[in-house]
Amino acid sequence: DEKIWVLGGDYRFWALEKGSRKFLKTPAYPTLTSKTEVKDFRKIAVGPKDALLATDKNGKLYYSNGKRTGNRLVVQQVRGVTAVDVGIARSVAWILSTQKTGGGYKIYRSAFDGTLKSLKFKPVSGGATTLDVDAKGNAWIVVDGWQIKKYSGSKWQNVAPILSAAGVKKTWINEITVDKYDRPWVSLGFASDAERMKIAKIFGGGDLRSYNLFAL
Repeated sequence: DEKIWVLGGDYRFWALEKGSRKFLKTPAYPTLTSKTEVKDFRKIAVGPKDALLATDKNGKLYYSNGKRTGNRLVVQQVRGVTAVDVGIARSVAWILSTQKTGGGYKIYRSAFDGTLKSLKFKPVSGGATTLDVDAKGNAWIVVDGWQIKKYSGSKWQNVAPILSAAGVKKTWINEITVDKYDRPWVSLGFASDAERMKIAKIFGGGDLRSYNLFAL
């Protein structure tokens, strides 16, 4: 009955009990069937039947049915698939692979019913640096670190304008998440004061010195 999972600073999984605002007293230690603990996870997503997909720092993709035994959570590597980001909603899983392409990394999606055998990723056009999936199962992506697009079911639609600044690294938007009202929230990486004010002006935000998450 544990519905909400987060990735802790120690790269272990923490669960929020259903109907509670308190996390379980002990984290879940992701382990392989050999009982070897897996560390260095970077992204985690929850799917049907509390199943989990997670990526590690080396681009490996892991699956778990989400059931704990004590403080252990058994994970299995998804063979033949690599990923730097993952998102799940409405029985659809999206990943960004480790394969680089224009805009970031190649995009794949698969139906996902909570079982490992249901994962059959197929390519989707485009490339992105990070993604999230909305309540309808459509992906929202960040292209080249600053262009936000939403999948309409057949094509990508622009959500926010491309920011341009000569000589500036395209790493302003590090993460994106979409709430139930289809509002994207983003976190920013390093930028100079002038660049930060330009972002604030275009996106309608305030002074972004704190690098906090903010909504578009």
